Amino acid sequence: MICKLASRYAFSHKNRHNATSIRIALGLALSVLALNIVISFMVGLQSQRFSQIREYTSYDAIISDIDGNVSDLHNTLLSNSDIDESFIFVELPAIVGSGEEAIAGTLRAFGQEDLESLPYHIIAGDPSQGLIVSYSMMRKMGWTLHESIQVILLAKGKTATVVPRSQQVTIGAIYYTPVTSFNSTYFLMNKSELALIAGDYQESEIAVRGNLDTIETLVGEKGTMKSWIDQNTSLYAAMKMEQIMMYLMLSLMSFIILVNLYSSNRNLLDDTLGEFMMLRVMGCRTRDICSIFTLQSFFVSCVGVGLGTMLSIVILTNAASILTFFDTLSGGVYPLLSAHLALTYRLNNLIEVAIPIMLIALGMAIRPVMREMKNAPMEIVSNE
Repeated sequence: MICKLASRYAFSHKNRHNATSIRIALGLALSVLALNIVISFMVGLQSQRFSQIREYTSYDAIISDIDGNVSDLHNTLLSNSDIDESFIFVELPAIVGSGEEAIAGTLRAFGQEDLESLPYHIIAGDPSQGLIVSYSMMRKMGWTLHESIQVILLAKGKTATVVPRSQQVTIGAIYYTPVTSFNSTYFLMNKSELALIAGDYQESEIAVRGNLDTIETLVGEKGTMKSWIDQNTSLYAAMKMEQIMMYLMLSLMSFIILVNLYSSNRNLLDDTLGEFMMLRVMGCRTRDICSIFTLQSFFVSCVGVGLGTMLSIVILTNAASILTFFDTLSGGVYPLLSAHLALTYRLNNLIEVAIPIMLIALGMAIRPVMREMKNAPMEIVSNE
């Protein structure tokens, strides 16, 4: 009976205060939608950044200082179902160019088969021959395809720790990746081409994509494993701090929403104050009255949060289609509408927004009712 009365006061068509309940629910729904879109955008940007780092730079893990045959460990990793990819590569410090026109970076070399399957976009030339340079480096240095440039490597020596090796190498191909920092410091090459410069003293490493726990178990004592987090500790810490600050700012936004929610619940109770006091005059128990009007406000809040969550799912799932529609509608006048937005829809993020707001809404609903219970019922009824 209490729930039935509460729902009647909240959303019944015969209730004269139905419009107030609908306005409160819609306002809360839009607030929840705004929070979910902001969270999805920030999480999407971070996920996109980490995904690019793992795809082009650090992979899920890099195994170095390998004890034993590199190919055997490579094959062991590939044979496991939790490992998506594994390939052998060589990485050496390099200075490319001469004098003030040189770039200090890293030369990364793969086998030809791996080089062709990796996500580096070869936009010109033949990747099997010579040095593979990024498009941004080509523009910055004024190099041209098939130009011969000096490459100085610090390769391992027999007696000395490192031995500088210098040779003129032809630019065989041009690559592109969406990671600017990678493009500005990394050169690529076929391993057989690198052997002509560095000799046989370079150390091979294994790059792996897959489950980190599985990789660690398979590697064991056979080598030193560095996960993508270990390789990007400073960036990872900075991104985590950014995430904490994001949630702090959203908490301030939530505080504003909750203040408005309290005011709305107060207004809703004021609109139904006559019924509230009439029930007291008729002898309804105080506990039942509190339950009815608390549930009334809570139902309105739940409908608002639920509607906002459903709208968030629909909009975030179809964000690309929605932006394309508005772009078409505007005739391309607003190019921002057609821009790619990194929106990551995660159910746990929606729950993290919905549940705290619903729980606090329950507390916000109880407080106004308890305050009104202290007033004299006949005085309020006469004023009505």
